[in-house]
Amino acid sequence: MNQKDAITSRTPTKALSRPGYREEFEKSHFILETLPFLIATVDADQRFVFLNREHEKARWFACPRERLIGRTVQEVLGEDDYERARPYIERVLSGEAVEFDVEATAADAVVRHTRANYTPCRDPLSGRVSGYVSVVRDITAEKEAEDRIRWLAYHDPLTRLPNRALFHDRLEQALAQSARGCEPLAILYIDLDGFKPINDTFGHDHGDDLLRQVADRLRETVRTADTVSRQGGDEFVILLPFLTTPHEATIVARRIHGALTATFTLGAKDSAVSSQPSLSACIGISLFPEDGTTSEELLRNADRAMYLAKRDGPGSFYLFNPAPNP
Repeated sequence: MNQKDAITSRTPTKALSRPGYREEFEKSHFILETLPFLIATVDADQRFVFLNREHEKARWFACPRERLIGRTVQEVLGEDDYERARPYIERVLSGEAVEFDVEATAADAVVRHTRANYTPCRDPLSGRVSGYVSVVRDITAEKEAEDRIRWLAYHDPLTRLPNRALFHDRLEQALAQSARGCEPLAILYIDLDGFKPINDTFGHDHGDDLLRQVADRLRETVRTADTVSRQGGDEFVILLPFLTTPHEATIVARRIHGALTATFTLGAKDSAVSSQPSLSACIGISLFPEDGTTSEELLRNADRAMYLAKRDGPGSFYLFNPAPNP
């Protein structure tokens, strides 16, 4: 007996004889079979009674529905996926309609994000829960799009570094921690020297490539706890929290100068347009708490110190409140 016959056999004969009922039934069955969702009915013993054709697709169970009918949800889903769904199954069998998002491993071994709706079925005479209807939708593409939008809100798409918004958030958190622990932190405001001529000479594509390489080198000069951010154009800002002494900020500034003076390769190495420019940068440094206690003060003073560094020429750094070097 196929699925359609099984449903028909449970339908009262009097209802089937009602004018127009069979046409409505055929239409409803067609809709259930063609919807791009996993639709199933499960009895009170958690055994599958009906499944639509979507279950047979390779990305899900990749087997005829007939092999799934009568098996338990636990047998079909596997131990891990069943344990994730079990609390919701218990709730729906107690009479509560539930909706939840869960990751599921399909037959193709791909972990997908799904949204499930479980609706209790009740015996028409006793009113007791006799099972439930499950509707499961693949929302992987939606989740990935949401994650991408969320990522773009806090990152620079060119360099993949934190943008202004994320940098400010991390700076505020670092300031709160530094204030509690009386630990210094530093802001390094970096402006590249000679970037515009390189960008104008070799084109924006090569200029973008250069900025990506600069971002990679800046990341390599700092600790994992530090934050490198692109503020826009050829300006970068680095947050150095949890410093032992303010002098550590000048050590990082010198390390950055060393990283940027090594040549950059733009274009394919065997290409006629391949070039190997080098860069320098002017760096302004502000320290907490000497040069400010708020994010606005520290960023403003680091920016001012960067412009003071420019007076000394390319490859310079300047402390906003300079003190004798140890």
